Amino acid sequence: MTGDAAKWPTLQVLVLEDEPLLLLDLQDMLGDLGVASVSTCSTIEAAIRALDAQSFDVALLDVMVGTQTTVALAQNLQQRGTSVGFVSGTDGDLLPQALKSCPLLRKPYTLAEFKIFFSQLAS
Repeated sequence: MTGDAAKWPTLQVLVLEDEPLLLLDLQDMLGDLGVASVSTCSTIEAAIRALDAQSFDVALLDVMVGTQTTVALAQNLQQRGTSVGFVSGTDGDLLPQALKSCPLLRKPYTLAEFKIFFSQLAS
């Protein structure tokens, strides 16, 4: 993956995932792709605090975090110019029409599938 490392070392990436092992897995995969700055959050509240503290180029969000959807957060991120993608076990039915154009990667996924998904967001 060395070719990717030259592409994305300066990207600021926000990851919101409430499953601890999946959160670590996403962080590792982003590191493998050469992303140096990854802010991980397991709650929507933590993601909002992170967003208040800095701006992000890309956000990877689970559609459902606990019993809440990440729709409002995704819309906020888009308004700030952040590229938003969803990594979720759902098929996106909970997303409003305005977010249906965001890339959606269904769990479970492979590193190859994640690389294609992330490339769409980071371009």
